[in-house]
Amino acid sequence: MFPSFAANLTKPPSRFHGAVQMTIPRRAFWAALCLALALVPAACESVKPKKLLPFEPRHLMLWKYYEASPELKAKVEDWTRKLESDNPEVRASAATSLLSTEHPVAIETLIQVLQQSEIPGAKIAVAKAFGFAEDDRAVAPMVALLDDPDPEVQKAASESLARIRTRKTLTRLAEVLQRPDAPLSFKVAAVQTLGAMRDQRAAEPLIPLLTTANGPLREAAKLALEKISNQSLGDDARKWQDWWEARKAKTREQWLEETVEKHEKTIARLEKENEALKTELAVQTVKALDGRADKRDPAPLLEGLKHAYPEVRVYAAKELGKTKSPAVVSALVEALLDKDARVRAAAAASLGELGDRGATSGLSAALRDEDASVREAAARSLGKLKDWGTADALVLLLGDGSEDVCAAAAEALGDIGDQRAVPSLIKALTHSSPKVREAAAGSLGKVRDPRAARPLIQALSDPNERVRWYAADSLGALGQAEAEDPLIAALADENPRVRESAAIALGKLGGVRAVPALTKLLKDADKRVAEQAAEALVRVAGEKFETLDAVATALYNSGDFKRAVLVLDKQLEKYSAAEEHRQAVRESRLRLAKSSQRLADWPKAIEAFEALLPLYPKDVDIRVSLAQCLKEARQLDRALQYHATWLQELPDEKTTWWQGRLDIVGEHLAQKNHAKVAELVDEFEKTSSDLGGPKLKAKFLELREKAKGGG
Repeated sequence: MFPSFAANLTKPPSRFHGAVQMTIPRRAFWAALCLALALVPAACESVKPKKLLPFEPRHLMLWKYYEASPELKAKVEDWTRKLESDNPEVRASAATSLLSTEHPVAIETLIQVLQQSEIPGAKIAVAKAFGFAEDDRAVAPMVALLDDPDPEVQKAASESLARIRTRKTLTRLAEVLQRPDAPLSFKVAAVQTLGAMRDQRAAEPLIPLLTTANGPLREAAKLALEKISNQSLGDDARKWQDWWEARKAKTREQWLEETVEKHEKTIARLEKENEALKTELAVQTVKALDGRADKRDPAPLLEGLKHAYPEVRVYAAKELGKTKSPAVVSALVEALLDKDARVRAAAAASLGELGDRGATSGLSAALRDEDASVREAAARSLGKLKDWGTADALVLLLGDGSEDVCAAAAEALGDIGDQRAVPSLIKALTHSSPKVREAAAGSLGKVRDPRAARPLIQALSDPNERVRWYAADSLGALGQAEAEDPLIAALADENPRVRESAAIALGKLGGVRAVPALTKLLKDADKRVAEQAAEALVRVAGEKFETLDAVATALYNSGDFKRAVLVLDKQLEKYSAAEEHRQAVRESRLRLAKSSQRLADWPKAIEAFEALLPLYPKDVDIRVSLAQCLKEARQLDRALQYHATWLQELPDEKTTWWQGRLDIVGEHLAQKNHAKVAELVDEFEKTSSDLGGPKLKAKFLELREKAKGGG
């Protein structure tokens, strides 16, 4: 029977729904096919107990009677296996891919999964795939899943059926309500699904439930009717019947109008969901590429560059730029001709990252691309390649209609550094777009052509703050003395970044006329501005004593001790022996000592304070500071020696020196040098029994007692 049936087929059907192209009725076809499958030898039916798809022998028969390329067959087999994956994303992608083939074997596979699979995740993935496609070929097994023991499977089936708003779906769900043997939970799930469909045709099988059903089913029917109608008529079946009769009595024109509106909404929703599905598939493919085992192997990315979805090609193009492999250059150059502008732009950007000048020709051609983002990416990449031969083409691009493209061309010319582009870049300083003027200002600093000095000085008055900022930067790079006064004026700019850039530029110029203005900037409210002003002061300090002294004093007074030390060292190295600056040098030494102390540079501070002792023989503060530095440096014995000397030299300050001694004894106790504590107190007591006075003596004795007690 089966061979004669097969001989009558004109050609394999392209789908299982719609008009099946065969010379006999569709039901006869399926009856014959099922009978033939039943005749498959029993040996072919042996399967593993937990196999996801226990019907591979039937597949063999289906493959035999339906044409398919080896590639398609391999893909279907692969996707079928992936339905067993533990990864829900892989299962979802496999189910969607199988459904999209429209091949009978693939559709049969999906239906059998819904009917026979023991894996809940597989049934969920397949149900969602049919739901997204609004495909009603699997409505019967999906309705059966409303009674599945797994609640997640029930939920997926219900949500998917609600999306498939066809008469077939309504009929199948209504049939469940008529079955006396159907469990209550099954019927409730069917009612809830009818409500979720929001199709007014579902009202007819629901209304009778308000009078015949039990509590839970009646309540579910009422809620479903409210969803469908946007009415609140309670559980009064008569009111609902009146409402339904009124709806049925609508004119043909009203029904047609509502149907058209409904279809328009459905089409819009389908288009949106189709795009979302495409995006999801692309995302999953990208994830697969991103999770490849060998990141250094460009082969998967090169395949991705040929993928049907542009999102995948974009990802592949971007990632190929990170491989740093010369072998991918030709593929990326070819991708510059991709039909999707996003792919072309990504390919252009990656060619710049690779830095292979073999891409110059392709990128130069891309400067004429119809899409601005591609031209922009190509221009930036040519700047990275630094090929002077592309400068002329980039100069022409300064006249592009897109400000982003013009700015990219200006930046690229700066990266290339060809001075022939200077006149064009100067002209771009007057462009209507601030973005282009900013790029031109920055690039002129990179090219470093003196011809740009005056135009950049004028740009310091540009209404856009970023243009002024980059102009100041570039003037610093040019190093032209004529820019000093304009840059000093820019230190008063209202924008902190402009003030910062002007300070940096003045530091590079090294002009001493900027010292007063930079000193004033040390108190700027913006910390970055104050920081760069201090740095600039160090650079412009020069060699003159007065300038060095002014800068050092300004830095010291502002609390910038680190930079103050740098300038003070330079000043003292050059002028320490200068008799005409003797007093100023003394003050500089004192500032150096105090700055070093504040920086906790104890060796430098000790050296500086010791140098001050003969210069200030009666200065108690200097001596106290020296003793403190020695204590911090753990040079306790040396500090005690100084205290003994100072007791002899400055007896009027004996309380101060004895307090210093007490502090050192306390330090020894803190270090658990108990024997040393007792030794020192005994020694001090022998030389002076009063130990600096009653109060101090009591403290000395207390420390000694603690040391003897081990505490």
